[in-house]
Amino acid sequence: STAELPKNYAVSSSSPSRSDDRETLSSWSWLLIVALFAAAMLLQQRLQLNLDVSWLLVAGERVLDGGRLYVDIVEINPPMAVFAYLPAIALARATGLDSAVVTDGLVLTLAAVSLLAAYRILRLSAKLDHVRLSFLALWAVAVVAILPMNVFAQREHIALLTFLPALAVYSLRSNRETPPIWAILVAGVGAAMTLAFKPYFAVPAVMCVAFAVARSRSWRVLFSPENLITGGLVTI
Repeated sequence: STAELPKNYAVSSSSPSRSDDRETLSSWSWLLIVALFAAAMLLQQRLQLNLDVSWLLVAGERVLDGGRLYVDIVEINPPMAVFAYLPAIALARATGLDSAVVTDGLVLTLAAVSLLAAYRILRLSAKLDHVRLSFLALWAVAVVAILPMNVFAQREHIALLTFLPALAVYSLRSNRETPPIWAILVAGVGAAMTLAFKPYFAVPAVMCVAFAVARSRSWRVLFSPENLITGGLVTI
């Protein structure tokens, strides 16, 4: 009978869905986020281009002109170090803009897409009811867009941005929560791009997976789809 049900049964069964419980970003939060990205772009125009980024743009120019990496172009880093900047170089050639400016714009775009994906993934968790996502979002934008300063658009910076969705998925896995298919695909591809920059970038990825396994107390997290996608792409 109804009288024999637990006292909190009626409350839990009539509570809104998890997506309704989550804090959403207000209009002011979105405006502040846009302002932070605009400030980051203006800041980069005042700072000198990082020497490593400058060289990799030169190497990318030579690759697009037909040069062979490691044969005609002296380079000791994995191919991803140069390939990551080819879209900016190609877009700069097509538009007539400076490749450094286009690089800054594309990295900021990547930051926005990565943070938005991580935000949407984290909102799926039932463990974040108490977290002020608006404050977290503003802080995250400041950290990835403004804090890098003179190392903006470095390989490590780009690798961090591509890894953020995977970090959010690992967070869900650690809570024994299953992310949606789109999140799994984004996490797997993003983590693979991160690991392709430098082999030892696998260390933080392995640590995150190990933490998720330990916290969820399930070895099955090791063989989650995003890890299989990452492993397959990195192998290729």
